[in-house]
Amino acid sequence: MINEALILAAGAGKRLVGISQGAKFEVKILGIPLAHYCLQGLIRVGVDKIAVVVRKGWVERFLETVEELVEDIDLYIIENPEPWRDNGYSFLLGSTCIHGERFFLTMVDHLLPVSLIKQLSREAEQNPRVHILVAGDKKPNFVDLREATKILASKDGDVVCIGKQLREYSHVDVGIFIVAKDVTKVAKKLEEGREVFGWSDVVNEAIKMGFKAKIVDVTGALWTEIDTLEDYESAHKGIRRVVVEELIKEWRRTG
Repeated sequence: MINEALILAAGAGKRLVGISQGAKFEVKILGIPLAHYCLQGLIRVGVDKIAVVVRKGWVERFLETVEELVEDIDLYIIENPEPWRDNGYSFLLGSTCIHGERFFLTMVDHLLPVSLIKQLSREAEQNPRVHILVAGDKKPNFVDLREATKILASKDGDVVCIGKQLREYSHVDVGIFIVAKDVTKVAKKLEEGREVFGWSDVVNEAIKMGFKAKIVDVTGALWTEIDTLEDYESAHKGIRRVVVEELIKEWRRTG
């Protein structure tokens, strides 16, 4: 069982002006901070060691936001003093606190059901030699495709490439992965040649270097992300509210 996770939470929520006070993880959806949505799912699938990357100076803010959830887990908070270098750099910083061979990687602004995370975990057990398992949705109903990261996968499910600007794609990135520890070497290699690099850059470079990346099709799952004011409004008064309410119900059912 995979019991470690890395959460990237250094985003400032600049497109949530008037709602975000600088830290995106604090933004409340139906009265619940985004960080709670992220943690609830991971904890419910048995993750008990979680590393979180936040901006420099935000450690106490994160602890205050999640203190009621983390009493029974090992929590490591890593400061990113250069968040402008993008989330690939945050991944590299956070990976220093990961000790197992494989771990979950997710973004704090994605709202994911426990059932989806369990599906990804089962796929990992069946594919022990895959370095990156990517949750993808062929027909997402609760995200803005203009903002979404896209994935091109082969008929056999191998990930060919990933990125926001892909014109040809088979899936939309759901925002959660299972990653082999060895992939951190790819991020280190990118850091040596670039100041700015994203997680998608790490995945694409890993594929070029011969690492195996495979899609996990979660089409039909209820999930969403909160990135803009429109997303926020939709989560409260629009179609995304259905997703949020179902997630909260699922927490209650799973204890």
